[in-house]
Amino acid sequence: MKLSLFTKTALAVCLIFCAANAQAQWSTSVNTDNNLHYTAYSAAVFCSDGHGGAIYAWLDQTNNISGIRANRIDSLGFIRWGNTGVAINGNIGGFSTIAICEDGKRGAYISYSRANITNTPLFCQHIDSAGTSLWDSTGVQPFAFVRSYQSGQYNPTMVNDNGQGVFIVTTGGVTGGTSEVLAQRLNINGAKQWGAGGVFVDTVWAERSPQAIADGHNGITIIWIELTFGGSNLKMQRLDHNGAAKFTGGVKYLHGTAPYDSYVNYKIIRTAKNNYVAVWVGTYSGGGSTQPRLFSQKLNAAGTSLWAGNAVAVCDTSGVKANPDILSDGNDGVYYLWADGRKGNAIYGAYAQHVNAPGHLVWQKQGLQLDSNIMNNPVSISLAPNTDKGLKAFYLDEATGANKAYMQILDSNGVKKLSGLGNPIAAYGHNVSGNLPVSNNHDILFLTPGFAKYVPFGNILPISLIGFTAENNGKINLLNWKTAFGANMQYFTVERGNNGYSFAPIGRVPAAANSDAGTNTYRYGDAAIYSHDIFYRLKCVDADGEYSYSNIVSIHKGIISSMRIAPNPATNNCIIYFEKATDGQSVMNIFSLDGKLLKRQSLAAGQYQVSLDVSNLAAGSYFISLQANGKTSVQKLAVVR
Repeated sequence: MKLSLFTKTALAVCLIFCAANAQAQWSTSVNTDNNLHYTAYSAAVFCSDGHGGAIYAWLDQTNNISGIRANRIDSLGFIRWGNTGVAINGNIGGFSTIAICEDGKRGAYISYSRANITNTPLFCQHIDSAGTSLWDSTGVQPFAFVRSYQSGQYNPTMVNDNGQGVFIVTTGGVTGGTSEVLAQRLNINGAKQWGAGGVFVDTVWAERSPQAIADGHNGITIIWIELTFGGSNLKMQRLDHNGAAKFTGGVKYLHGTAPYDSYVNYKIIRTAKNNYVAVWVGTYSGGGSTQPRLFSQKLNAAGTSLWAGNAVAVCDTSGVKANPDILSDGNDGVYYLWADGRKGNAIYGAYAQHVNAPGHLVWQKQGLQLDSNIMNNPVSISLAPNTDKGLKAFYLDEATGANKAYMQILDSNGVKKLSGLGNPIAAYGHNVSGNLPVSNNHDILFLTPGFAKYVPFGNILPISLIGFTAENNGKINLLNWKTAFGANMQYFTVERGNNGYSFAPIGRVPAAANSDAGTNTYRYGDAAIYSHDIFYRLKCVDADGEYSYSNIVSIHKGIISSMRIAPNPATNNCIIYFEKATDGQSVMNIFSLDGKLLKRQSLAAGQYQVSLDVSNLAAGSYFISLQANGKTSVQKLAVVR
């Protein structure tokens, strides 16, 4: 299957970035990840910026202050708020738990507990696209202590209110050691919409650790745990935009099958049909030979269970089940990924399953194994959507004694698209902490400690192009390139063009037999004679017919201009500086990466300084070409949002 146009474009962007600003743009090397520049930290959270990038915040432990800092990495991989980020609320210290939520306008809401204030209240701040705090310097306190027994607010979770503000759900401490679940809605100015103390979602006993998602009806759906004597209950409720409970009959209890009475590692998502699917690990407080199981249930907007029985047993084989992740299949079913210890000896494998809309297992019973039992502890599990309603699974390889993140791609039938363990996706020692789908083209994979990786939608080719160069040796145009690895790679098609955006194939170079190991060097000679500038690129093709393009290289026969773009990257406007070396007319063209002409402008002879408005261009990369007397000069322009 061929990649779609937007996938090929995303892959091309990913590859050409390595030839530009290395300190800021997305790395395409498996062994080099983008540094987010936070090191002394105790927690980090991240969210989409609404424009293909991400905002991340962390509890900064520099000098033991425990302050909060935040930063933004845009769709092109540029760190926008300086390497050290911005301090939230003056970095005054004393913070503990932290949460983040996008505002849809390249800014974010950040909530945090203040342990250095009596009763440890929760605060929330709104930062804009420049990292500037928009609310009171100390933040807004969403929940006033309106009852005498209240003490402490922690473990918050947040949901964007369709650009109108933010929903906040948190654990509220109670004197004596129990807790309750509270919810609040703040408008865009930070004003409370659900009363001074918010809505008391559940106050029965030890209610804690809520998670919340948008319910698809302008409200939120919440899941949380209630601790009991010797076990726990899993509960759900839906609140509308006014804070009213909407589940028929009140709070919904989720159960596994007997004798399971304790529930951990729970998550919730909304399907494409606005139903809600929860997954959790069930355990038995009595211990013995009873093994943990992975359960799931789907509820509608009224809180009615849609799958038969108490729950669907996603996996009920022996061994530890841990850290499940869950993803909509694009319809009304769900994909699952979890760490599984069925082989024993404290070794875990990564397993996946698909449950369809009626609640039936689609893939083989007990799940598909994606690795070879290579995890020494059940961590670093994450799912992301892929093209054709498939999925990408991320997990940790510890087989060689050094941590390395791997990725596998499955289609909707459970067929693996990458051979072996899948593709290594990050540097050694960088563990997967979460994956963030941020656009229709790509995800951002967050890694610990403090790194990130650009992951395009579609099959990521099993190749890492280290370098691609072109030079004339006096006789021929000689092309050289090198790959770091390339499992299942078949061949490279060499393509040539006269203008930097239109290409035709001129030759094929087969991939090395050992392309899946070590470094391989390739060479191609073009003996044709040209009187004008010439451009080359590589089409990299694997055994399944999947392909991507390299960066573009060129050989200039005569310089027609010195050409410079500033600023580059640009946000709204940029200036193109150039000086022709010939008289007469010349033409400036702007092309998208797929060769579509976006603008053409005729220019007179002499020295030029042209202002270019890019405010109407989407974030991404474009080619600016200058043509005169059969010669062409091309520069790449990056547009950021």
